[in-house]
Amino acid sequence: MAINDIIDLDFGSRVSALRAVGAALGLSGAQLPAQTMANSQRNYLKWINSFRAAKSLPLLPGLDYSGFVPALDKLLADAAALNPPVNTTLPHIDSAGGVALGNVLSCTNGIWDNAPTSYTWQWRRGGVNIASAITANHTIVALDQGTSLTCQVTATNGGGAGAPAVSNSVAIP
Repeated sequence: MAINDIIDLDFGSRVSALRAVGAALGLSGAQLPAQTMANSQRNYLKWINSFRAAKSLPLLPGLDYSGFVPALDKLLADAAALNPPVNTTLPHIDSAGGVALGNVLSCTNGIWDNAPTSYTWQWRRGGVNIASAITANHTIVALDQGTSLTCQVTATNGGGAGAPAVSNSVAIP
C-alpha cells in the first residue's frame, strides 16, 4: 500500500498503516504507539510530534481530537517525502502528432509514489543519452531518423532521487 493511500483510510486502518510506516522508517516497537482505540487520538498526536522531532521536522500544534486526522495526514505526507519516489506507471512518449522530421514528441512523467517535488528528463537515441535533450519535449532531428527514441524520467523529493524510469520506445523512420 502506498503511503498516499493511507490518508483515505478509516481510523482503525490508519492505526495499522501508521505502525507499518513507523516500522518501515526504522522505529522500534517501543517507539510505535499501541494499537488500541482507548485514548488513541491524543497518544497518536504525541507520537506524531515525537516522530517529527526525531526527523527534525516542525512540530504540529494542538493535541485535541479535531487535530488528529490533519496531523496524521501531515505525518504520512512527510514520511512519504523522506523516502525517494518510486515509479508505479512508466512514462510514455506521445507520438500522436507523427514521427516525421521536425515534429515534437512529448514525454509524460509517469506515476510515482512518495510525493515527488520535481522531475528530470533525458531523451535517448538507440539507448544512448542525447546530450542536450533534457526537457519533457524533443523535436525530431535528422540524427533521430532510422533509430528508436526513449525518454528516461527521474523523480525527486526531500528523500532524494528515485530510480529512473524509461518510457516506451518510438521508432523514427
